[in-house]
Order: sequence, then structure tokens, then C-alpha cells
Amino acid sequence: MLQEWSEERYMKEFKCLGTRQPPDVADAADPELVTLAVQLSHHAYRLVRDQYQYACSADAAYEISINGTTAMLLTKRGNSDHTVHEVNTKTFQCNCRFMRTLLLPCRHVIYFRKHQSCESDIPPPKFYTARWSLLSPTNDISTGHLDVERSLRTVKRNTKTEGVPSRDQKYSSARAVCQQIQSIMAEQSTEDFKSTFALIKTVEKLCRTGEVRKLADAMAVIESQAPESEPKKPRHHMQRVQASSEANMTQLRFSESAKKTQISRRKKNKSQKVQTLQRIRRRAKLLSTGKSKTDLTLEELGSLLEQLYCYALVAKTLELFRLKEVQVHASHKIQRMNVGQPHPQPEGILSREVCTAAISEIDMRVEGKEGNALYLARWDDFGYVTIEQLRAMVLVIDAMVAMTKVEAALKWIDMVAICSSAEEPPFNDCASYPKEVIKDCVENMALNTYTTAGEDIEGVRLLDFCGKKWLSSTCVRAGLIFLARHYVMKNVGFILPDWYPFEEGPRRN
Repeated sequence: MLQEWSEERYMKEFKCLGTRQPPDVADAADPELVTLAVQLSHHAYRLVRDQYQYACSADAAYEISINGTTAMLLTKRGNSDHTVHEVNTKTFQCNCRFMRTLLLPCRHVIYFRKHQSCESDIPPPKFYTARWSLLSPTNDISTGHLDVERSLRTVKRNTKTEGVPSRDQKYSSARAVCQQIQSIMAEQSTEDFKSTFALIKTVEKLCRTGEVRKLADAMAVIESQAPESEPKKPRHHMQRVQASSEANMTQLRFSESAKKTQISRRKKNKSQKVQTLQRIRRRAKLLSTGKSKTDLTLEELGSLLEQLYCYALVAKTLELFRLKEVQVHASHKIQRMNVGQPHPQPEGILSREVCTAAISEIDMRVEGKEGNALYLARWDDFGYVTIEQLRAMVLVIDAMVAMTKVEAALKWIDMVAICSSAEEPPFNDCASYPKEVIKDCVENMALNTYTTAGEDIEGVRLLDFCGKKWLSSTCVRAGLIFLARHYVMKNVGFILPDWYPFEEGPRRN
């Protein structure tokens, strides 16, 4: 009886005009409430919002004891008789009066999910009745009453009956068009959004004052001034075979295969990525020469560092990069991206260890074909970060370390003195190269991983040496490969070193 009374009261609230309102400005800062506003009507949203705000406040204090699939919540504050509420840990149903009558998540369920560190404090729509959901067929007023116990099949008639639409049909049609306009405006640029929003406000004002005829006259003038559209050309890739009238055969239509195949779509996407990368590289070159002052974003800088880069290209870009490294003290949490959640905009760069740990946990969470782009890493003292932003942060940190090694190598080249008397032919031709040429080669050498002579070499490791310490194996092998190529016509042979197993002999030969 209480459920029927609540549903009748809800349908009145749902059908009345003026209930389709956006959430309050203060609620827009909370991602939980932003997601909830998309799923429920404004009347149901206000009910759950009050329960959520109480569960997150300091007034909510419960003692939780879990026994199997039932959680007992004992009220410790604000109630003298210490009421005990039972929450099902599988279906998230509570025996309180609010949830039994309104069939919406109560404060006890929200507090329990928050205590258990679930992905969202407010349970998803599948855990409460579909009558509250905006996407439920039972809330489509134009379809009338639905029998939810049986299957529903929609039959589309070929002929349309022209008649005066009812009030419910007008409301449903206008609501469907407005939802399409909302989705289009959400993807527009700032200038286009402002122009469209001003136009919608003008239309709303004319409709409210009953001056819709002015809008119709203005649209007629715009259509009359528009250039006439050219007649459609016949489709050349379609051919009709006219049968002989004497044989009275059926006309056949033949068409060629579809032009937009999967290969063509891949080529188009690849060309778009190449154009974007070329645009980013041009901006980086303008930054290095001082002709541009607009720095790159984190995503753009990550796309640049994924390809081969050098000191001359990215040194000035990294110097002008506005995001600096920050330290976080809280541990990260991995969760799925909520519906309608805005794209995260980090205000700093995390350390490499923190980023790699979050990336590894996100990769472990991926199941099936969903992909890791649906997951976010969250820190209480930092915010949300996507996996693409985490990978870009790792690339930026590695590039900053590479810049310091290049600068140290350039200083060492200025300080070193080449003794030409100790060189034997044919290796005495190095004196002909001035230091400026050598420094230019260092500034323009690739610093990330590339392949040469069948070996994967990380360019920055060629500069990673200090004083009397051993040179790295990468530097030794790359140097010998270069010498073998340079003196191939001078009867000079080279033997490349290799690593020996630890049990069989020394580490270096």
C-alpha cells in the first residue's frame, strides 16, 4: 500500500512541468551527485541527495557488524534507543522506512558502501526500482501503461494517423529533441556553445510570451535567403538492368562493394594521428626558437615524447611546461569512470614510482574488451588521473632526466682536451671535427629507444657515463657498431663483446 502511494505521488511529480531542472551549483562539484542527476528525475534526485549529504556528514555515526550477507548498522549518535538497521551486502537493500516506501538508496546503504570503499558511494540504478530511472520505459508517458511481467514488442506502422497530439505527446516529443540538443551542445566549442545557448534562451522567451510567430517568420526569411541547393546527381555506382518488356521480367539492381572498408578507416585514423603529431612538433619547434609562448598540454607533450625526440626539440618545451612535480601522501584507488564525469585536468605531475604503480593496477583491472581507458586512478590529496595522463607523466619525467644528462655531456665536451698525438691511424681523423659539430650531434641525437644494427638502443644511455667508471654495455656496443661502419673500407675488424652467464665466467669479456 505504501509503495503504490509513493509511486502515484512520484508520477505526479514526474509529469508536472518545471521538474526537469539541472542540479544545484553546489552539487556540481561532487562527481557522485553529477552522475546521480543524469540517472534520476529532479524529484528523486533531491530525495537521494539529502540522504547522501547526511551519510557523508559528521552527524552520521554507525557501528557496523557484518554477518554473512547481512550488515547490522547500530546508530551511535542522535538516537536514544540505538536503532539497528539491516543492510543486505549483495543487493544493498535496507529495512528502514525510507527505502521500503520510496524504493531509493537510504543513508544506511550509502554509509555502508562508503565504509567498504566501493567504487561509488551511491549504488548504481540496477540496485533500486526502475520506476525512478529516466531511461526506464515505464517513465515514457507517451507509451502508456506497460506490463513489466511480459515481453514487449514494438510494432511500427507504415501509415501515420494525422491528428491533434495530446499534452503528453507534445511533452515527450519536445523532451526528446531537447535531449539531443543537450548532447550536441556538450561537444561544442566555447564560442559555439555561447551562441547556441543565447539562441535557446531567445526561443524559450518567445515561447513563454506566446510570440512564436516571430520565430517562424525569421526562419522563413533565413530559408528564403539561403542559396538553392543543386539537384542530386545520379549515383554512378548503381546500375539498373531493364528487362525486356516482352519477357516481363523483374528489374534487378546491382551495386558495387562498399568503399569505406575497415582498411580505409584505419588509414584515415592513421593520417589524422600523423597530422596531429606534425602540428605538435611544429609548435615545439616554435617554442625552441622563441617564436611561440603557448606551452603544450600534458596530453600533447606525451604524444610528442612517444616518438623519437632530441634535446634541441623538447628542451625549451620542458622548461616552459607549467606542471611541476608534486608529492602525494595518500594511496591511490582505482575506479571506473562514471557517466557524465568530466575529463580530469591534473594540476601537477606525480612521481614515476606512483605513476607506474597506478598503471600496473589499472592493467590488472582490465577485463574482456573494455580497455583500460574506462578506469581512473584517484588520490584523496590530488584528484583523478586517466591512464593516458599517467603514461604521459612517466614520459615527461624520463625526458627531464634525459635533458640533465645531455647538458652534462655538453659541459664535458667543452672541458675535454683531445690529444691527437696518442691516436694511431686510421683513428687519427677525429681531430678534424670541431667541438661545435660534436655538440650539435649530441643535441640532435635521438634520446629514446630505437633500433640500429638489430640492437634496441636507448639513446640517453650513450651519454650515461662518469669519470673512471665502466661505460655501459649499450655505449660500448653502439660505439663499436659505428666504428665498424665508418672504417669498413680500411681493413679494420671489430669483435663485439657479449654477456656471459654468471655460472660460466666473468660478467664482461
